[in-house]
Amino acid sequence: MVVRGGSASFEITLREVGPTGTPGEGDPGVAVAFAGAAFAGRNDAVWIGRHEWAGFLEDLGVLERTRRGEAHVTAMSPEEFRLALFASDRAGHLAAEGRVAREYAGRHGALRDRASFSFALDPATLPTLVRQFGAFAPAG
Repeated sequence: MVVRGGSASFEITLREVGPTGTPGEGDPGVAVAFAGAAFAGRNDAVWIGRHEWAGFLEDLGVLERTRRGEAHVTAMSPEEFRLALFASDRAGHLAAEGRVAREYAGRHGALRDRASFSFALDPATLPTLVRQFGAFAPAG
């Protein structure tokens, strides 16, 4: 699914769900990407804990109903991915903010590519986003 705001976009794609009977049962494995006017980032191997995902879905439902507050989700490896959808003012305008990063081995240690983003969202898209995120993976 793609979340757009102006010239920026954020994409999240479900790759797999942790198999039944394993410690990662129900955890969504996702690919995330961000593209802006001058910078982009991608990580195809992000894992989100199922309870973290369930909390995000619950908070997203509250945000949809009240147009107040925030729904955020963070990867199991917090530096890899964070997304927050939030009311940016009392009038119910919405915005998205977050980061996409990946770490890899360099000659002298770990290196990290990172793209951070913040952009306004069309509030009319929120019900669709709630449905699309809700269909991603089993919550709970």
